[in-house]
Amino acid sequence: MAAPDQREQRPDREYLPKGTAITIHQPYLTAIAEELNERPRAVLGYRTPREVYMKLLTEPVAYTG
Repeated sequence: MAAPDQREQRPDREYLPKGTAITIHQPYLTAIAEELNERPRAVLGYRTPREVYMKLLTEPVAYTG
């Protein structure tokens, strides 16, 4: 049985429906990845994955030693 939020789980199916042959055309795959990374997610506080990743790269690291 599919999860009720399957659309959030597999957003790639919007671009590559089940049964579609995956192309090796890198610019097309890169465009899909960029578009998915710019989609806000509820689990990330309605921020995009790219925003969260960039924040992790720029915030200071806490040392515990």
